[in-house]
Amino acid sequence: MHKIEIEIEEPWTMIPLSEVDYFINFIKSNLPQKEELINCDFFPEVKINGKNIYIVQDKDTGEYYHIDFHKKSANQDVTSLGDIAGFIKKMKEK
Repeated sequence: MHKIEIEIEEPWTMIPLSEVDYFINFIKSNLPQKEELINCDFFPEVKINGKNIYIVQDKDTGEYYHIDFHKKSANQDVTSLGDIAGFIKKMKEK
């Protein structure tokens, strides 16, 4: 498994451990039903202050995903994986 190093700088902030379950439930309840992350065991690493933009890590594969619900809300008819790609992006290694 490869590692991606994330350096956290403003406006990003770590999610407090006491709030992780809340954010997992929030993210899963706002994903389209066909999105594979709904069935994954993931951990929300960081978010942007004041916005619903997250970086989560799939606990099974170690892969990171960038989720931007602001892009989703701009396209209310998100129904296919092609549409979803606009607001969920697998992060790539440098």
